[in-house]
Amino acid sequence: MAYKTVDLVQALVARRGIRQFVKFCLVGAVSTVIDIGLLWLLLNPVNLKAQLWHLTAPWPGFQDRAAAWSLHIPVGASLSFLAAVTNGFIWNSRWTFRGYGRTSRRRQFVQFVLVNIVGLWFNVAIVTVVAHTLPVALVGRLAPLSRDPGALIGKVIATPVVAFWNFGANKYWTFAGRAGAAS
Repeated sequence: MAYKTVDLVQALVARRGIRQFVKFCLVGAVSTVIDIGLLWLLLNPVNLKAQLWHLTAPWPGFQDRAAAWSLHIPVGASLSFLAAVTNGFIWNSRWTFRGYGRTSRRRQFVQFVLVNIVGLWFNVAIVTVVAHTLPVALVGRLAPLSRDPGALIGKVIATPVVAFWNFGANKYWTFAGRAGAAS
């Protein structure tokens, strides 16, 4: 039985697509730590809610709407996601899909960013919806962990959804075709 398991693992590792997916997931794990960690920093020590309140002070009408809409959540989620995307492009272009793609690095970056803009939309939509729809009792139990625990729970839900979208779109569009060495 163990011999068959080892054979199965070796057969899977030998497949380029599987190797790429594993590498993509490893890069994604690091990017997720950056994403969630930066979101936590922005919402807690930085207190993005208070920072946005002060920045919007010259526009009281907008300030009230920004507070009512919890604008700090999508702003924080966007900033943390973009930092993670930059990390992801650097590592995926140099390691996961190294040597793949027939276009210039600049064009690949533009395509990578476009794929991730769609991913960002999914990400922010999921984070915002979850943050505003979680039962108050659940959020109340998690409150000691963060000022906005619903946003962090939303980020955990959004991450696998966006990961599958990003892998497929980047594999078959951004880094499509073989131009060099195997990954």
